[in-house]
Amino acid sequence: MAELVKAAGSDNNWRTRQSLGQKAGPVIGMVEARALLLRARLLQQKPSTLAELRQWLNKHQAQIDMRALVQGPTT
Repeated sequence: MAELVKAAGSDNNWRTRQSLGQKAGPVIGMVEARALLLRARLLQQKPSTLAELRQWLNKHQAQIDMRALVQGPTT
C-alpha cells in the first residue's frame, strides 16, 4: 500500500488512485474501530495527571497512526 501512496502522489494515473481507494477503505475502517476501542479504554483507565496521560498516549497512539500504518516501518 505504501508503494501505491507514493505512486498516487507522483503520478496522475486513475488506475493507481482507484486501486489505492479500494485498499484504503478496510484500512481506514480498522483504524477507526481501533480508535473507538482505545477511547473506551481511556475512559476506563482515566489518567489522573498529564504525565500519566502522556505515558498512556505514547503506549497506545502508535496503533492508530495512519502515516506509520500506510508507509510501514522506516529504516
